[in-house]
Amino acid sequence: MKFLLSTLIFPLFYVGLVFLCVALTVLAVQQLSDSGKYKYRYQLLGKLGMRSKELNQMVFRQLVIYYLCPFAGAVLLSGGIVGYISHNFVKYSGIQTPSWSYFGLALLLFGGVYLIYFIATYIEFKRNIMSAQKMPDVE
Repeated sequence: MKFLLSTLIFPLFYVGLVFLCVALTVLAVQQLSDSGKYKYRYQLLGKLGMRSKELNQMVFRQLVIYYLCPFAGAVLLSGGIVGYISHNFVKYSGIQTPSWSYFGLALLLFGGVYLIYFIATYIEFKRNIMSAQKMPDVE
């Protein structure tokens, strides 16, 4: 049984990891290109008196919401699928498997990759904003 589970889990995990990296790359590139588009807005917020700490908090909240929505949806959807499949597996085979521990391990690993992409995007987003604040006024 462990052999059967490992032959299914490893390829599916690899495919899932590839899809996750592609999706996160699209999210990161979209956010970073938007930060370049909105340099004037960040400059204006600085001129209006927003401190860099407040600006960083605003960017952090924006990115958390932007990254959290797909992650929460995927966790809810995949959790439902895991629950359904594991229930039917136990029902038809009679073999108890620790499906939620597999789900937790996968969630931890995919969440780690997600966190790495989030941190990299946040750092680069802040760099774009700081370079926007230091730009001279062109009129």
